[in-house]
Amino acid sequence: MGFLLLTTLLYGCSGETPESLTPSSEDVMRIPMSFQIYSARNTTHTRANTDYYIDGTKRKFLPVGSSLGVFAYYTNKKTWSEAKSSIEPNFMNDQEMKVMASVGQNGVSLSYNPTRYWPNDDNQKITFSGYYPFASEKDNHGISIIEGGLNNFKPALNFRVKNNSAEQIDLLLSDVLNDRTRSDATHPMVLKLNHTLSQIVVKIKLSDEYKNENVKLTGRNWKIRGVYNTGNVYMDCTDPHSQMVKWQDRSYSTGNYTTWRYEAHSIDDAHEDTTASNKNVLLLIPQTVTSHAVIRIGYDLKFFADDHTTELYHYDNNTTEIDLNKAGITEWKPGMRYTYTFVVGLNEIKINATTTNWLEETINYDENFNN
Repeated sequence: MGFLLLTTLLYGCSGETPESLTPSSEDVMRIPMSFQIYSARNTTHTRANTDYYIDGTKRKFLPVGSSLGVFAYYTNKKTWSEAKSSIEPNFMNDQEMKVMASVGQNGVSLSYNPTRYWPNDDNQKITFSGYYPFASEKDNHGISIIEGGLNNFKPALNFRVKNNSAEQIDLLLSDVLNDRTRSDATHPMVLKLNHTLSQIVVKIKLSDEYKNENVKLTGRNWKIRGVYNTGNVYMDCTDPHSQMVKWQDRSYSTGNYTTWRYEAHSIDDAHEDTTASNKNVLLLIPQTVTSHAVIRIGYDLKFFADDHTTELYHYDNNTTEIDLNKAGITEWKPGMRYTYTFVVGLNEIKINATTTNWLEETINYDENFNN
């Protein structure tokens, strides 16, 4: 009863409520809504679910058959800015939309049911937004919807990073499409998706000090602890032309995040997982990198005779633990890739930290640490 009363108050004068915008089959004057998505802003690379990773060469879009959640707000003749503080998703409330085949260089079509239609009045407005992947009852991927949004921005999500790196997903939020009307029905509503998380990669290699040695480096594992693993996120659309992912209310985790095993026989050989699942790439919440954030690597060294097969001696179970904020990168930002390369020397370990826009290198940092 309360919802019906609210609907009447907001839309009673217009003659068209959100419910009436789903017409009968006889109402042929309605224009159906269609939707597409673009890949994440500035890149086509995204881990789409727990076992699917877009590497930029073989896959360009989210996997066919996967789903987004879409919200739509019918604001009558008010603008989104005027209505957003009190409006609820009265037109579409976490509507599941499935990814269909590609329709062009950048676009992917979406299917949904039931079909929704544009108001006949050109002055009536609807605002759209979405997220990926869809948080179904069966598997919410660590996502929950925050009722009412945050700071008058809607939708807002609470997200928890999975401890197992193979289960971590690339949480995406779309730009807000505000104040769309019937005049926009000449083309699909295009949801432009944005990475909300930071991508963390760790490599390990031998230093030039070993260039005359027959040595094998085995990276046993690496772990990160003391970083935020839970937070609330929304799309700040104050400026519709320059929307930004915003995080707040984050909390710490003390869990470990990933492990790998790798053998390097060359000083130019640096480990980075390149399998399709990218289980060793961490997708973590953007944050200031404080002294709580610690990275720990474990590795073995084996030295061989000139025949490269006779083992002379070995050093096993070596570990080094470093505060991440000492590596020169003090903040992880949404949609950025941070690569930490440990260079194992005779008496010290050097860490090279780079920041890229998901893939393209932009900044370098170097620090030395005693072994």
